[in-house]
Amino acid sequence: MRLLLGMMIVITTSCTEIFKTELLPIKDCAGDSDICSYTDSIQPIFDMYCTRCHGNQGRLDAGLDLTSRFALMSGSVKGQVIVESDSENSILWQRISNESNPMPPVDNPMIHENYINMIAKWIHAGAIDN
Repeated sequence: MRLLLGMMIVITTSCTEIFKTELLPIKDCAGDSDICSYTDSIQPIFDMYCTRCHGNQGRLDAGLDLTSRFALMSGSVKGQVIVESDSENSILWQRISNESNPMPPVDNPMIHENYINMIAKWIHAGAIDN
């Protein structure tokens, strides 16, 4: 019985460590003079709101992988989702800012408006990898 209990503790601890995910903090880049860094500002937003369905553990809804800039710029099954320097014509921005057909879907936490604005700002700046 002690051996079984000991094995359960080891397995539980190991699984907890394996599946533990720490999200990076999102660096606010909403100020007029701020530059939105993909690594510091944009990817952490995707990690918080999007990668559960678009990239983590092999799940790629609509063929869209949001786990890296390279994957994002590769697009989805419908083609490119980012039009560099043009957020209004970028499918990704259209989907995350559309209140009548929101992404993420309504049963998930919505992306904060400030974060949507940061993504738009990053796209307007050329969607660069900085």
